[in-house]
Amino acid sequence: MKKKINKDATMLTIGQVAKRAGVKNGTIRFYERQGLINNPSRTDSGYRIYPPGVITRIKFIKNAQAFGFTLTEIRRLLRLSTNVNMDTCKVIQQYGKQKIIAMQEKMKELDRMCNKMKNLLQICEDCDIPNCCPILESFENEIV
Repeated sequence: MKKKINKDATMLTIGQVAKRAGVKNGTIRFYERQGLINNPSRTDSGYRIYPPGVITRIKFIKNAQAFGFTLTEIRRLLRLSTNVNMDTCKVIQQYGKQKIIAMQEKMKELDRMCNKMKNLLQICEDCDIPNCCPILESFENEIV
Protein backbone atom coordinates (compact mmCIF):
# COMPACT_ATOMS: atom_id res chain seq x y z
CA MET A 1 0.00 0.00 0.00
CA LYS A 2 1.28 3.44 -0.88
CA LYS A 3 1.86 5.64 2.09
CA LYS A 4 -0.08 8.88 2.24
CA ILE A 5 1.69 12.03 3.26
CA ASN A 6 0.88 15.68 3.25
CA LYS A 7 2.42 17.67 0.44
CA ASP A 8 5.32 19.85 1.51
CA ALA A 9 7.61 22.28 -0.25
CA THR A 10 10.34 19.72 -0.99
CA MET A 11 8.05 17.34 -2.87
CA LEU A 12 7.09 17.77 -6.51
CA THR A 13 3.97 16.91 -8.46
CA ILE A 14 4.19 14.69 -11.51
CA GLY A 15 3.75 17.76 -13.72
CA GLN A 16 6.64 19.56 -12.05
CA VAL A 17 8.87 16.51 -12.37
CA ALA A 18 7.91 16.03 -16.01
CA LYS A 19 8.65 19.64 -16.86
CA ARG A 20 12.02 19.70 -15.09
CA ALA A 21 13.08 16.32 -16.49
CA GLY A 22 11.86 17.14 -20.01
CA VAL A 23 9.48 14.18 -20.29
CA LYS A 24 5.74 13.62 -20.33
CA ASN A 25 3.69 12.51 -17.33
CA GLY A 26 3.05 9.19 -19.04
CA THR A 27 6.79 8.54 -19.26
CA ILE A 28 7.08 8.93 -15.50
CA ARG A 29 4.19 6.55 -14.89
CA PHE A 30 5.74 4.08 -17.37
CA TYR A 31 9.08 4.22 -15.51
CA GLU A 32 7.22 3.55 -12.27
CA ARG A 33 5.52 0.48 -13.76
CA GLN A 34 8.89 -0.73 -15.09
CA GLY A 35 10.49 -0.34 -11.67
CA LEU A 36 13.00 2.24 -12.91
CA ILE A 37 11.82 4.83 -10.41
CA ASN A 38 10.22 4.22 -7.03
CA ASN A 39 6.48 4.47 -6.66
CA PRO A 40 5.74 7.94 -5.35
CA SER A 41 4.15 8.95 -2.14
CA ARG A 42 0.64 10.34 -2.39
CA THR A 43 -1.08 13.33 -0.95
CA ASP A 44 -4.23 12.89 1.12
CA SER A 45 -6.18 13.57 -2.07
CA GLY A 46 -4.25 10.85 -3.96
CA TYR A 47 -1.92 12.97 -6.09
CA ARG A 48 1.53 11.57 -6.78
CA ILE A 49 4.37 13.52 -5.20
CA TYR A 50 8.05 12.93 -5.77
CA PRO A 51 11.31 13.86 -4.12
CA PRO A 52 13.50 16.19 -6.20
CA GLY A 53 16.09 13.41 -6.74
CA VAL A 54 13.74 11.61 -9.11
CA ILE A 55 14.53 14.24 -11.75
CA THR A 56 18.19 13.16 -11.80
CA ARG A 57 17.15 9.54 -12.12
CA ILE A 58 14.78 10.26 -15.02
CA LYS A 59 17.50 12.24 -16.80
CA PHE A 60 19.88 9.30 -16.25
CA ILE A 61 17.34 6.96 -17.86
CA LYS A 62 16.68 9.27 -20.83
CA ASN A 63 20.41 9.86 -21.44
CA ALA A 64 21.16 6.14 -21.27
CA GLN A 65 18.32 5.51 -23.75
CA ALA A 66 19.80 8.15 -26.07
CA PHE A 67 22.99 6.06 -26.12
CA GLY A 68 20.98 3.01 -27.12
CA PHE A 69 20.72 1.26 -23.78
CA THR A 70 17.56 -0.81 -23.34
CA LEU A 71 15.41 -0.53 -20.24
CA THR A 72 16.77 -3.87 -19.03
CA GLU A 73 20.33 -2.59 -19.45
CA ILE A 74 19.42 0.68 -17.75
CA ARG A 75 18.00 -1.28 -14.81
CA ARG A 76 21.40 -3.00 -14.49
CA LEU A 77 23.23 0.33 -14.73
CA LEU A 78 21.01 1.79 -12.03
CA ARG A 79 21.73 -1.18 -9.75
CA LEU A 80 25.45 -0.80 -10.43
CA SER A 81 25.29 2.94 -9.73
CA THR A 82 24.36 2.29 -6.09
CA ASN A 83 27.80 0.81 -5.37
CA VAL A 84 30.39 2.38 -7.63
CA ASN A 85 33.91 0.97 -7.26
CA MET A 86 36.71 -0.11 -9.60
CA ASP A 87 35.00 -3.41 -10.44
CA THR A 88 31.73 -1.61 -11.12
CA CYS A 89 33.48 0.85 -13.42
CA LYS A 90 35.02 -2.03 -15.38
CA VAL A 91 31.61 -3.63 -15.86
CA ILE A 92 30.13 -0.31 -17.00
CA GLN A 93 33.09 0.25 -19.34
CA GLN A 94 32.38 -3.15 -20.90
CA TYR A 95 28.75 -2.12 -21.43
CA GLY A 96 30.02 1.05 -23.09
CA LYS A 97 32.32 -0.90 -25.38
CA GLN A 98 29.44 -3.19 -26.35
CA LYS A 99 27.31 -0.13 -27.17
CA ILE A 100 30.06 1.27 -29.40
CA ILE A 101 30.18 -2.01 -31.32
CA ALA A 102 26.38 -1.99 -31.69
CA MET A 103 26.43 1.66 -32.84
CA GLN A 104 29.14 0.93 -35.40
CA GLU A 105 27.15 -2.01 -36.75
CA LYS A 106 24.03 0.17 -36.95
CA MET A 107 25.99 2.89 -38.77
CA LYS A 108 27.21 0.34 -41.32
CA GLU A 109 23.65 -0.87 -41.84
CA LEU A 110 22.35 2.70 -42.22
CA ASP A 111 25.16 3.48 -44.67
CA ARG A 112 24.24 0.39 -46.71
CA MET A 113 20.57 1.39 -46.73
CA CYS A 114 21.45 4.98 -47.67
CA ASN A 115 23.53 3.78 -50.63
CA LYS A 116 20.71 1.46 -51.70
CA MET A 117 18.23 4.36 -51.60
CA LYS A 118 20.62 6.57 -53.60
CA ASN A 119 20.84 3.83 -56.24
CA LEU A 120 17.06 3.50 -56.34
CA LEU A 121 16.65 7.26 -56.70
CA GLN A 122 19.11 7.26 -59.60
CA ILE A 123 17.13 4.46 -61.25
CA CYS A 124 13.94 6.52 -60.75
CA GLU A 125 15.49 9.56 -62.37
CA ASP A 126 16.55 7.46 -65.37
CA CYS A 127 13.25 5.59 -65.65
CA ASP A 128 10.96 6.38 -68.58
CA ILE A 129 8.44 3.62 -67.97
CA PRO A 130 4.94 4.95 -67.19
CA ASN A 131 3.22 3.70 -64.03
CA CYS A 132 6.47 2.25 -62.77
CA CYS A 133 8.30 3.16 -59.60
CA PRO A 134 11.58 1.35 -59.00
CA ILE A 135 11.51 2.22 -55.30
CA LEU A 136 8.09 0.66 -54.76
CA GLU A 137 9.04 -2.33 -56.88
CA SER A 138 12.17 -2.77 -54.80
CA PHE A 139 10.07 -2.73 -51.62
CA GLU A 140 7.80 -5.39 -53.09
CA ASN A 141 10.51 -7.64 -54.49
CA GLU A 142 13.67 -7.30 -52.41
CA ILE A 143 14.62 -7.64 -48.83
CA VAL A 144 16.34 -4.40 -48.00
